[in-house]
Amino acid sequence: MNYLKHQFQALLDHWQDERKEIRSLRKTAFDRFNQLGFPTKKWEEWRFTDFSEIKKNEYCLAWSDDLPKIPKHIPGL
Repeated sequence: MNYLKHQFQALLDHWQDERKEIRSLRKTAFDRFNQLGFPTKKWEEWRFTDFSEIKKNEYCLAWSDDLPKIPKHIPGL
């Protein structure tokens, strides 16, 4: 879970000029996620969802540099 904290902090660092209301909501949601963690099969709504594979990997946020460039001309458009 530590890598998620690093990813979240990187997001906050990247969006330093974000409106304070949005930042507050974002922080509150992430704090809540840290308290609860990923849903478990004991949670009625999630009982058929297996999160074990998600927990095994370390995912990262996609930055604009990671995305493919949009061509200036798209044939047919």
